[in-house]
Amino acid sequence: MDLILVGGSSGNAEALDFTIRSLKALSGKIPICIFPGSKDQVSEHADGILFLSLISGTNPEYL
Repeated sequence: MDLILVGGSSGNAEALDFTIRSLKALSGKIPICIFPGSKDQVSEHADGILFLSLISGTNPEYL
């Protein structure tokens, strides 16, 4: 496996952080990349972020 993607349209930052930390503990050195559904779903524990999820919508707040 090359990469694990984590994200979705619902959830909160606390649950996301817990999920990412748990996956990192189980997966070893596999990078975790998030695709947040909102600005509240960004985590400092992720190795990368797929910004396209934030900028492809119609909400100009994210642009």
